[in-house]
Amino acid sequence: MRKKNKHEEEPSEAWLLPYSDMLTLLLALFIVLFAVSKVDTAKLQQLEAEFGSILASNPNSSLIAKSKNNAQGQPNNVIKPINSVNFKRQQEQQLLTRTFEETKKDINNSPLHDKVKITLQSDGIHLTLNSDILFDTASAAITSEMAKSLTLLAPHIKMLENNKFIIAGYTDNLPIQNNPQYASNWELSSARAISVMNYLTNAHVLAANKVTIEAFAENNPVATNDTAAGRAKNRRIEIIIQRKF
Repeated sequence: MRKKNKHEEEPSEAWLLPYSDMLTLLLALFIVLFAVSKVDTAKLQQLEAEFGSILASNPNSSLIAKSKNNAQGQPNNVIKPINSVNFKRQQEQQLLTRTFEETKKDINNSPLHDKVKITLQSDGIHLTLNSDILFDTASAAITSEMAKSLTLLAPHIKMLENNKFIIAGYTDNLPIQNNPQYASNWELSSARAISVMNYLTNAHVLAANKVTIEAFAENNPVATNDTAAGRAKNRRIEIIIQRKF
């Protein structure tokens, strides 16, 4: 018989597992795959109970405990992917807030501070322009005051040019009389909203395909129509910069 050289090593069998341990690992793998599939939680729990007596005495049974915790929604060490929608929503919120604050500051420091109102609401930024600075009575023609207002707002609006916009026209409740151009307040409110849209699109502040026109006539008043001051508040244009997320 050949004697072993002292430099020769015994074959390594460290990679081999006892039969019971191999069985345990196979069972663990099966249950982990079963848990990931989420086919039936009740059946998974029943299956774990049946093999519990076999796995309880084996250290590798901790694998099953981990899979059970994962199946029940408990924390584990798996790194969750970033929710891209939430990330974009947070980015947009930051941009809306910054635009709102900068626009409000410029409005408050201008002669239009009592003519233009800005608010940040759940659906986006709302800009309300007093119709007295935009149009003459029963007219949708742009005035010099309206041009000043929109010129002031244009850089801020353009910061959000990729968002959708709503431009809405409102009037007071006084009926249109002897006006061949506008038969009612519906026509007048829509024409005024279109005039604002045309101004912004012609100045390349907005793209026409980003704008929706709405007309409300004397509906949805913000003040009483029983006084001249209240009617003046109801005659207005609203520009809504809508959220994307």
